[in-house]
Amino acid sequence: MALVFCMKDGTTNDACPLLPSCRLRKLFFKAQKSFLASLNESTLADLLPVKIALPK
Repeated sequence: MALVFCMKDGTTNDACPLLPSCRLRKLFFKAQKSFLASLNESTLADLLPVKIALPK
């Protein structure tokens, strides 16, 4: 999952004029890691209503 083009696998330093000295890329990787970690704290069951009455 790449937030921006430079984060894609196999991207070379000449893909962006800001690379290799760009510090934004490192910040994006850190933000992505934090975002995924926060999603891992919940399950689908946490997002569903407490009790669903199923028809019999």
